[in-house]
Amino acid sequence: LARHAPHLQPPPDPVRQDLQETGREVGVLARDLFPEGFALAVGESRRESLLQKTREALRSGAGTLYEPAFESNGAWFRADILHRGKNG
Repeated sequence: LARHAPHLQPPPDPVRQDLQETGREVGVLARDLFPEGFALAVGESRRESLLQKTREALRSGAGTLYEPAFESNGAWFRADILHRGKNG
């Protein structure tokens, strides 16, 4: 809707806007804390593409991922950061 018919979107919800802004701030802090990380299609919204890119990055041994996507039992989510510790 945002891309193809933005005029049909309801007015922004202040609570949702605050949550999104907090998420952006967490992302900036994560990148400062782990600057060697790998960004997974920031701004990308296609679920299957994000899941595939996350799988590929994990298989390649990436130590830190920004905004990886996961799916389990029909639930889908994205983390701000995923960092592989020294024990894997």
